[in-house]
Amino acid sequence: MPRTYVSIRESYSDASLQLAVLAVEKGKSIYAAAKDFEIPYQTLRRWVINKQKHKGGPPGALYACTESGWMQDSVFESWMDPFIKYTENLQKPVLLIYDGHESHMTYGTVKKATDNNIIILCLPPHTSHALQPLDIRVFSPLKSLESNFEEMNAIKGFLGSGIYPKSRKAHCSNRNIKSDTLIRSTNKDSEPSTSTCNRRIYRM
Repeated sequence: MPRTYVSIRESYSDASLQLAVLAVEKGKSIYAAAKDFEIPYQTLRRWVINKQKHKGGPPGALYACTESGWMQDSVFESWMDPFIKYTENLQKPVLLIYDGHESHMTYGTVKKATDNNIIILCLPPHTSHALQPLDIRVFSPLKSLESNFEEMNAIKGFLGSGIYPKSRKAHCSNRNIKSDTLIRSTNKDSEPSTSTCNRRIYRM
């Protein structure tokens, strides 16, 4: 009679999970490995598929998956840890710019930023296509797997967005964004929040 596995995180250890994944890589079926190491079948299957997708990825890249396929609070909070480590030797404060999606604005994320002298700057709603450097010059060449992607793409992303060097004309000229949208957003949210956990969050 098939054994029933429960999807409770505490029912298996990280070590067991990694051993099960390794067993599958050596040729054992996912079902057999799940049974041997007492890992929920769907959990092990998801980890195996996810790991296969990472083969050949750039060194130092971080990966995560969610049930829905969309960004979630826990994933973004975990991303903050390597970001903090990467910026620990930079001159402080560090400015972190991103859109104001709710998964980016959790207490855990803001607390980590505050504790490490990182200022969060949220872009106005519906403007990331024009103001977010990654959207402007980075994501497109990565999606098309262009071989000529280089560091200059990221630098030009900041230039094209008008973030650095600062330029209002850059984001209002030809990117289908109305200047009055920026003005309304600036007037409404130019001051940092005064709450305890959002003290260092700014909105454009």
